[in-house]
Amino acid sequence: MFLRKKKVKDKHYLYAVENKWKKGKGVKQKVKKYLGRVHKFRETVRKKIEFEDFLEMHYSVELGDYLSGTESRQIISDLVKWELYKKGFGFDEADGNIMKRKKEKVAVNLDKTRKMLCYNGRSFAIESNEGYLNNLSVTTLINYRLKENGEWEGDLDKRAVGLKLARMFVDGGIKIPDDVFVAVFEKKFLE
Repeated sequence: MFLRKKKVKDKHYLYAVENKWKKGKGVKQKVKKYLGRVHKFRETVRKKIEFEDFLEMHYSVELGDYLSGTESRQIISDLVKWELYKKGFGFDEADGNIMKRKKEKVAVNLDKTRKMLCYNGRSFAIESNEGYLNNLSVTTLINYRLKENGEWEGDLDKRAVGLKLARMFVDGGIKIPDDVFVAVFEKKFLE
């Protein structure tokens, strides 16, 4: 499955699609899930910040302490918050689990995992870095398990799984710092 952006009446929409081979007809794409309208927000110079500085600013914690004492699920959620913050979203004063971008009247509810990027009941996606930040990507990252009841088949298997996890971050529009990726990989490895 992969993500595909489609333009309809000067607006872009994101879909999760899958290629199917049909005998005599070749490859056909089948839409598996609609992911919402795509928004593109530039990173604001004022909010250009490293992940480590973001953590210190919002949690008053150093990166090393944070990585050693935080679950992978929370780290991924904080990476999403960081990406949104860089795109001009700010934390709502009344509810710290909501981030808003006032100009476009777009809000994100960080309490919800499956419907995190949802406004007025409609899912949306954000074009970010080399991918798209969207509900499916975030949910997939949070729920991803490196191994399913069994033993590793050596270093090659671990490398392939690590590359898959890295690809998921890239496709999900999250530019994860190297040391944070290593910590998330290790935590998922031990889960």
